[in-house]
Amino acid sequence: MTTVHNYLYADTFTVTLTATNENNGCVKTLTKEDYIIVTIPGGMSDLVGLNEQIYIYPNPNKGIFNIVVKTGEKTDLIIELMNIQGQIVYRNNIKGVLTFIDEIDVSEFAGGIYYLRVNTGKQVKVEKVVVY
Repeated sequence: MTTVHNYLYADTFTVTLTATNENNGCVKTLTKEDYIIVTIPGGMSDLVGLNEQIYIYPNPNKGIFNIVVKTGEKTDLIIELMNIQGQIVYRNNIKGVLTFIDEIDVSEFAGGIYYLRVNTGKQVKVEKVVVY
C-alpha cells in the first residue's frame, strides 16, 4: 500500500509510520517516527497549459504578502482573494501585462485560510494563502 500526502506549505513536519503484519494469528506492529523538511521553491505554481507562473510569498504570512504573475504574452488579469466563506475581500483588474507585481495587505482581516484566484481569461488558477 502506498500513501501520499501533499504538503501545502514549506515547514518541518513530524511523520509517523505504523506498520502492522498479521500472520498466522501473530500480530507484529512497528512504529517509526521521523521528521521531514518540505521546501517549495519560491511558492511557484504553473498555470497548466499556459506560460503563466504565479509566485506568492511569504506564505504563510501575517496579512501582508506579495504576488507575482508572469505571462508569456500581454494578458488581462483578474486577481481575487476570497475568505473561507467564498466572499471576495480583495479584487484587482489588470489590463495587458507581461509581469504583474503587487503587495496585498489584508492585515485588518482575521487570520485564517484564504484563496487567491487568478483569472487570465483562458485559465483560472486558485492558490491557498494562510494568514496567521
